Amino acid sequence: MKALESKTAWVTGASYGIGRAIADALREAGYTVVTLQRSGGDVACDLYQAKKIEQAWQAAEKIKGMPDLLILNAGACIDDEFVNTQLPALQATFALNVFSPMLLARLAIRSWQEHQRAGHIIFIGSQAALPGAKQTGTTLYTAAKGALHAIIGPLAWECGQTIKINCVAPGDVMTPGEEKSLQIRSNKTGTDVTELIALAAKNTVLKRWVKPEEVAQAVLFLEHCTAMTGTILNLSAGATIH
Repeated sequence: MKALESKTAWVTGASYGIGRAIADALREAGYTVVTLQRSGGDVACDLYQAKKIEQAWQAAEKIKGMPDLLILNAGACIDDEFVNTQLPALQATFALNVFSPMLLARLAIRSWQEHQRAGHIIFIGSQAALPGAKQTGTTLYTAAKGALHAIIGPLAWECGQTIKINCVAPGDVMTPGEEKSLQIRSNKTGTDVTELIALAAKNTVLKRWVKPEEVAQAVLFLEHCTAMTGTILNLSAGATIH
């Protein structure tokens, strides 16, 4: 097993919010971190573009070789009612939240298997796609994250003993993207943003939002707990209990 200080982690969507918190926590834990994001990262890539996924992988691999840990965090939500959904929104939502992480995961697994190396993939899902979730904010986003959650168990079983597959499903986390969604919702409903924030907190057991740093803690827990694979970790502050 590699010494901690020599392990490499790749993180997608690390420019702010959850991804940045994960990247920071991994660096503090002694990992060499390579970030893949639209701009400002170690590898600039548009993860909406499936045809460019392999190119992004190759660019990242040139920096520090293949990863030991792959965090597939990049994602986005189109805040609109399902009846208003148009095909381009459907395609974009699944391109970023489903296709890009699955394609990167496939490249990682192929690489690890070819070189007979251990590896770990952690997908960032959502409590919106956990059983029992109701008021998720957007049905389309829930469907995309649900597709991601559906592969965790079967993929872990397929990968076997040497490659771990896990997922963290956070509840509401305040990020720039979430702030934008709240403002859009406020404009549509006439409800003040502060009221929307308070309502989301009220619908949890802990009566608060999840912090980006807490998602990072969950990632480190899954990485260090060697007996866990095929797990979807509920990190919703009790918004979804099942």
